[in-house]
Amino acid sequence: MDQDSFRKLLHSSASTPKPAGHVSDVPPKAKKAKSKKAEPSKPEFKPRTVKKQADRYRDRAEERRLGVAHDYAEVEALAEDFERRNADQDRALVRQSSLLC
Repeated sequence: MDQDSFRKLLHSSASTPKPAGHVSDVPPKAKKAKSKKAEPSKPEFKPRTVKKQADRYRDRAEERRLGVAHDYAEVEALAEDFERRNADQDRALVRQSSLLC
């Protein structure tokens, strides 16, 4: 469809009579005489409340640097024990691999 055909279509639809009860026949609603204005002292929205960070956040990196609150002390002790027990096996594997080269 070219532009001329489109213009003719628009023009013909504007000249055709509309059926009774069409949406455009209804007059627009009158605006309320009393407009609601926000009071200048009250904000239009309620500011959100922010929870304190101390309740839900701990700076664990800072604690590690200072040596405070070892959350993983048990796990670290278990890992050190494992390394001590397997240190001989590790040395044997290193010697064995160096002899094979």
